Amino acid sequence: MTTNPKRSPGRPAADTSNEPVAGAILNHASLLFMEYGYDGVSISDVAAASGVTKASVYYYYASKSELFVASITHKLGRIIPHIALVLQRDEPLKDRMKLMAELYLKNARMDFEGMLMKAIHSLSVEQLQTIRAAERKIYETIAVELDAANRREEIFTQDPVLAAHAFTAMLTIGDIRYAEHHGLFDSPREAADRIVELFWRGIHI
Repeated sequence: MTTNPKRSPGRPAADTSNEPVAGAILNHASLLFMEYGYDGVSISDVAAASGVTKASVYYYYASKSELFVASITHKLGRIIPHIALVLQRDEPLKDRMKLMAELYLKNARMDFEGMLMKAIHSLSVEQLQTIRAAERKIYETIAVELDAANRREEIFTQDPVLAAHAFTAMLTIGDIRYAEHHGLFDSPREAADRIVELFWRGIHI
């Protein structure tokens, strides 16, 4: 007769799904934090959404703040390669920016700065720096292509990093909600088109 190997208290059993337990926890946690904010989500909520016990969550992430930082940086880290891939396409920059904006709006769907400001009281300086570093990579990825377009004289900008910040800030308009959950735009694609058209007026030659 075979016996199951012993494991430490709180350690989750071996995962047999295609997605590792830690990854599933991060994915569900990021969705919950983006939807309800830091204070609106508990470890129990994340455990229930992930289909694991609270002990399993705590095994991977020692505290709620640690889970928050890991899940948000994980989410940002998954967006960046997709943005870079879109920006490398052989298409006019304006078209690539519309596609990138649509991708961002479909995946981010959050008031990042507002969410972070509400969580800041629970984060250490080091944790905040970790999130900011992950966020900065998005701006840097966009800025590289804006700088290249500027040198090609496709656009004009004296500060590509500032332009990247301005562009991503404008994308938050795409998720504005009014009463009864009525959005300013009917779809991420419409939001992307109109936001990029507005942004383009400020940088095109």
